[in-house]
Amino acid sequence: MKHMLPPLPYDYAALEPHIDARTMTLHHDQHHASYVANLNSALEKFPELHERTALWLLLNLSKLPDKARTAVRNNAGGHVNHSLFWQVMAPAAGAAPAGPLAEAIDRDFGGLEQFKARFDEAGGRQAVRVRVGLAGENAAGWRRAPANGLSRAPPESRARLRGQPSQFPVPYAPLPA
Repeated sequence: MKHMLPPLPYDYAALEPHIDARTMTLHHDQHHASYVANLNSALEKFPELHERTALWLLLNLSKLPDKARTAVRNNAGGHVNHSLFWQVMAPAAGAAPAGPLAEAIDRDFGGLEQFKARFDEAGGRQAVRVRVGLAGENAAGWRRAPANGLSRAPPESRARLRGQPSQFPVPYAPLPA
């Protein structure tokens, strides 16, 4: 199976004025497409991996040949996370969280504005920590709240933020094949 670039689920200009069409085109058609092409290239010499999904590859890195591991981690991770990225952004979205997520944000961060400030801070530290050429890490860093489990977590659980490279998969998300 060849890994494929998923179509953008909306027009390139649909997220303006927040993200312009040029930026969306660059990130989808070039940046994300390069993750997919590089993943396929990394797998060429390993036919036993051709039928594996990007998520399987990421969750089973220790089972991959050493020669493929880093390229697969970086490119499958970039592919999975960009696929999620296109799905979670939506035109005319942006309402404040509600329900269990809002309750966790209020309880653990003191409100939405404090959460946003901590979110921005976590991303800023990540951008400094993960740089091209530093310990073999890829340059991109993402900020995301680990929402998995917020609504199902026991009352004593706390929501938290942490920076991590973009190649680490987001569990419990709709992911590409």
